[in-house]
Amino acid sequence: MAGADTNTFIRQFAEDDHELDIATSHGFIKATIEAVKMNPDVYSEQLTGLNYEHHANISCFTAGFYQGAHATRLIAGVMTKTNWIAYIAGYRILQVSCNPEAFTSELHSVSPMSKFRWCG
Repeated sequence: MAGADTNTFIRQFAEDDHELDIATSHGFIKATIEAVKMNPDVYSEQLTGLNYEHHANISCFTAGFYQGAHATRLIAGVMTKTNWIAYIAGYRILQVSCNPEAFTSELHSVSPMSKFRWCG
């Protein structure tokens, strides 16, 4: 779901008297802020979002994705035949942009000559 569909869905969700909206993408934050502003009885939890426009009814949370990420970095380093790894990321937000340094360190622990390219 993207663009206008997201805005319509989140707005409709808030207007239908749902009390809690759990938005699971950084791309949903603008629509969520607007919906909460228009519906003050609605609260939202934003996964890995950055509440850059503070609103009392929106809070952010994250999850421990690092365990799975660690394993995939090591596997990528062991399996590479060209020494090039692509790092594919959706948004350059804090939770995503802190990963390349860890990625490089873990990759080099099993494949010291490898390099990676940020794609996203």
